[in-house]
Amino acid sequence: MQPINQTLDQQYLIKHAINVRNYRIFTPKKASRIEGSLPVVQGSLLTQELQPGLVLHKVDARAVNDFSFTAQIDPGLRVSLLFAGETHLTYGKKSLHMHADTSKAHVTALTEADGCTLASRKGEYRQAVNIAMSESWLARQGLDSQAMRRATHHLAAQQIKLPEFVVQQASQLFNQLDTGAASRLSREGFALTLAAHIIENWQQAPLAQGTAKVVSRRSQQFMDFLLSGEADALTLEQISQVLGMSAATLQRYAHQCLGSSLTHFLRQRRLINACKALQQEGVSISDAALLAGYSHTANFATAFKRQFGVCPTDAHRYALTDLLMK
Repeated sequence: MQPINQTLDQQYLIKHAINVRNYRIFTPKKASRIEGSLPVVQGSLLTQELQPGLVLHKVDARAVNDFSFTAQIDPGLRVSLLFAGETHLTYGKKSLHMHADTSKAHVTALTEADGCTLASRKGEYRQAVNIAMSESWLARQGLDSQAMRRATHHLAAQQIKLPEFVVQQASQLFNQLDTGAASRLSREGFALTLAAHIIENWQQAPLAQGTAKVVSRRSQQFMDFLLSGEADALTLEQISQVLGMSAATLQRYAHQCLGSSLTHFLRQRRLINACKALQQEGVSISDAALLAGYSHTANFATAFKRQFGVCPTDAHRYALTDLLMK
C-alpha cells in the first residue's frame, strides 16, 4: 500500500487495475509527451483480490490532473460505497453521477461483459470502497440463482441501505495502510459481510434514485457514440453533425465526461487502433498512419513514439499489452 501522501502516476494505476480488462487512461493533451509518468492522483489506492473473483478496491485520493479511464468489465456485481466526493461513472450505456452517502451502497449487476468509463477533474477528491463479485465467484458460493438471476436485465442498478456496523467496518479500512496478513483478513471479512448483505437485500431494494441519478440524455448519447468507435474516423465537424451538437457543446461534454479535449481523446484512440492493426493485422506503416489520421508517416511515427515509447517499425518486437501499458 502506498503512503497516504504518495503521488501515483499512470503506470501505477494501470499496473493495479487487476479487476478489469483493457484498462486505458486518457490525459490532457499538454501532458501527452510524458505519457506513463504523468502524476494522476495523490493519496492512497489499493486493489486486492481477496479470493478468486472477489476484488476490493479502495481509494482515498485527490486528482492532480484531469483524467479519465476506460475498461472492460466482466459479468458480476459491482458495489460502491462513496464516503467523500463525487463519481462520474458509465457502465455500458448507463451513466451515473453519484454523490457521497455512507448509509447506502450503489449496486450494479452486469449479466454480460461491458465497457466502463470514469472521468475526474483536477482537484476532485474521492474516498470510496468498491467490491467486485465475479459471476464465477457468485456461482462458487452457490449464490448465482439468488444474485445474478435476480438482475432482471443487464445493468440493473439499486441502492441498498447498509447496517451501521458495515459502514463502520468500511470506514476503518482507510486506516489500514499495509497489505499484511492481518489487514488482508480484515478486508476479506468486510468484503464477505458486505457481499452477504447485498445478496440478501438485492431483491427487496428499490431502483436506484436520488444520489445516483442518470445524467442528461445528451451527455449519455455523446459517450455512447464515442465508446462505440463510430467517431474514431470522423472529424469534429462530422461528429457535431451526427450528434446535432455545436463544437462548444462537444468540448464541454468531453471535459465533463472524459477529463480532456475531444481532439486529444480521439487522437489517443486512433493511435491505439493503429497500434493494434500493426500488431494483430500486420498492416504497413503507411496504412497504420492513415488509420490514425496522419497523411505523413514521419508525423505518425513521432506521435506513435510519444504515445507508446517505441517507433512503429519496432512495434512487432513487443507484446501488444506491453505497448498499451507504456
